[in-house]
Amino acid sequence: EPTNHLDRKAVEWLKSHLLSLTGVTMAIVSHDYAFIDEVCTDITHYDNGGHAGKPCRFVYYPMTFRQFQQLRPEIAAGLPASGKATGAADDGTGYVDPRTGRLIPWGDGAEPSDEGGSESGTGSALSTLSNVEQLVASGSILPIRFPDPGKPEGIRTYRKPVMTMKDIHFTYEGSERAIITSASVTVTLGSRVVMLGANGAGKTTLLRMLALEKGPGTPYG
Repeated sequence: EPTNHLDRKAVEWLKSHLLSLTGVTMAIVSHDYAFIDEVCTDITHYDNGGHAGKPCRFVYYPMTFRQFQQLRPEIAAGLPASGKATGAADDGTGYVDPRTGRLIPWGDGAEPSDEGGSESGTGSALSTLSNVEQLVASGSILPIRFPDPGKPEGIRTYRKPVMTMKDIHFTYEGSERAIITSASVTVTLGSRVVMLGANGAGKTTLLRMLALEKGPGTPYG
């Protein structure tokens, strides 16, 4: 999945690079539907039609992702929609391109239907995702369940700091530029932290310092 963990500029660079290649074959798995549509010339759909116990199979479509949406809107409707993660209304009309914020219609706005060669005649139920509970009950797929770890010993409140850094600086060996300057961080047990920044801004370095895995460099502070 080449677009995972890439910011917008990196995705644009990757797209341009892949489009510049000639005489090569690429198989790409990505949740960035706009990226797939811009880069890929053919689509392969892997599914079992939503039938419990039925083996999945590859179905080859010699077309772009946008054309695939138009041909098989009932399949496209069952795909995870990027718009759900960006606050777009889940009205079945399309998904939001995470890089531009623009609504991309499923099949040019066509409502999902079970026309166009539906194998099961159940519309979006063709997607395995819409039949997960049935597949689990039949034993066709196995669920992963994480146990509740409970409350850590000695912790009476989720407001208690578990990680703290104060006025930290960091410079990699051989570099004159400090990648982290005057950073102060307090993380409590109940914290839910999102770290945003361009590639190379120092996000991973800061996390490694918090975890006492500094790596090569000159920390001080």
